[in-house]
Amino acid sequence: MPQPPMRLLVTSPLNVGVEGRVLSYDIGRSASVVMLAQEGGLALRTNGLPEALMDSTGSLPRFSGEFWLSPIAVIARPQTRDMLIVGFGGGVVIEGVPPTVKHVDVIELEPKVIEANRKISALRRRDPFADTRMTPIVNDARGALRLTDHRYDAIVSQPSHPWTAGASHLYTQEFMQLAHDHLTSDGVFVQWMNVIFMDEDLLRSLTATLLSVFHEVRVYRPDPNTIVFLASDQPLDLEQHLAQTGIPLRAAPLHYARFGINNTEDLIAALVLDADGARRFAAGSPIITDDDNRIATSSVYERDRGLTGESSGRVFAAEDPLQRPDSFVYTALRGQLSFPYIARRASTFVLLDPSLSDRMGRVANILGPGPTSAYVKAFYFRSRHQQQRAAEFLRIAVDQYPDDEDLRLEYLRSWFGPLVHDQAPPEVAEVAARLTGTSAGVLAAARHAAKAEWQEVADADPLLAEVPWEGTWYAEALELRVNWRTRVTNPREKKRFAEEALPMIERLAIMSPTLGLYELRARAGFSAERPDIVVESVFDYARLASGMIRAGLNPAESAAPDAKVLRAILSDAEKLPGVDAVRITEVRAEIDKFERPK
Repeated sequence: MPQPPMRLLVTSPLNVGVEGRVLSYDIGRSASVVMLAQEGGLALRTNGLPEALMDSTGSLPRFSGEFWLSPIAVIARPQTRDMLIVGFGGGVVIEGVPPTVKHVDVIELEPKVIEANRKISALRRRDPFADTRMTPIVNDARGALRLTDHRYDAIVSQPSHPWTAGASHLYTQEFMQLAHDHLTSDGVFVQWMNVIFMDEDLLRSLTATLLSVFHEVRVYRPDPNTIVFLASDQPLDLEQHLAQTGIPLRAAPLHYARFGINNTEDLIAALVLDADGARRFAAGSPIITDDDNRIATSSVYERDRGLTGESSGRVFAAEDPLQRPDSFVYTALRGQLSFPYIARRASTFVLLDPSLSDRMGRVANILGPGPTSAYVKAFYFRSRHQQQRAAEFLRIAVDQYPDDEDLRLEYLRSWFGPLVHDQAPPEVAEVAARLTGTSAGVLAAARHAAKAEWQEVADADPLLAEVPWEGTWYAEALELRVNWRTRVTNPREKKRFAEEALPMIERLAIMSPTLGLYELRARAGFSAERPDIVVESVFDYARLASGMIRAGLNPAESAAPDAKVLRAILSDAEKLPGVDAVRITEVRAEIDKFERPK
């Protein structure tokens, strides 16, 4: 029997590379379907087009805007109990459905996509088929909706690439009207889009098309490349409602945290158009219809005219609520938001979207004179690679506003290591001496950790746990809480504490990955007897370290000693029962590339 053409099966017209092991392949009635083991995770392709990336059992959870699709629907309407998802894909939207939802219908055009997902159930971190709330429906979305008069509280639409035959008709006014007619009176419709498939005109037209069907539309950009449209006939005041009540996040905080949604500030940071802004943004733009489907016929992507993270940020800037002093962000919520946290969150993506630097600068100007504005302004300078200016600005601001805790902690963060070892300059030590409460507790615990006094660090755990997610030193506090848990040597307790540490690491690493967190995760993986976690942590470390060297953040000379340590960790991991020898070989190759880049 001839062997299948594996290279052809993984080749994509989007030029996304051919790496990965083929786990399954099949030819369906509308598409070829390939499932790959790729870069420590799982990847689905149909007709060569990348459809989804899924987490394997050992991989670190990824942050991706597509994970926001089902959570944002429930944040907008906490009473949602009945949801429809258009497009099974890799099942990641199903993974995001909050636990308060009682039933989920999922429409998928290609039955082989569902089969491919079933085949990898044991390999993935979360299996959508284990969710008893979910009912798959094999059909075209329009046909399925026309066969029922059922009304849903939320409809989430994530069809395939907008120019493909099975999906292009799911971005038009007619489909949106069909979805509208299957929603409850205050139901919400959520639409996914990647910026690379849009130019400015198409983006305005898609917004106008939604507004031609729904009274209210809001637009979010959870990451620089993902756009999430939220639409309803009733008002959408989710940020204000969440700020006032905490609902629905407080009902399942860890569920939402998996997707980088921890508070109102996360929504504000992602919001680029509120309802008024969407109307202004879409004004005068042509509607996308079945008869004039400009998305289906567009050559934006093929001609490399699609938006980027940066250009999409600049397209939205004029209507961005964070950049408008008259928006609800400042008129209704200013006193309830942590703008320092918003600045830190924006800095996570500034390399992908340099327009976020200008965004922070405008926020600082709108806030006006004061400690909060000074904090945001310091991050503005950092985002423009003006590190010295940022440090000097912070020092002056600390003198000007000596009682502001956020400013003080941000200034001291650059001196954290010297402070821990009592080597900081006198003027820095003087600022640190004014710390009280949890901040003083974090520094004291770090000094114990530096001396390997892990029992003292463990004793400080209740105080460290009081540092809020929005706190400037949250990362420092959490790393201390994780670190002592990975140092437990009692055989009866070692595994339990490591299993406690892993979700703590992952919550922070989703939004703020660091080499230190990957190191801690590998150590926790050993203690938890999870070789898959050890191996993928080594892979993630090599990838991040390589990127930091390319960006000039770490010296090239750091590669060789790091690679030596990583290889030693892999050698130890090989001795654990259940290790994947093939994956070990792949990760060793990644370390070789990291040490000897082309």
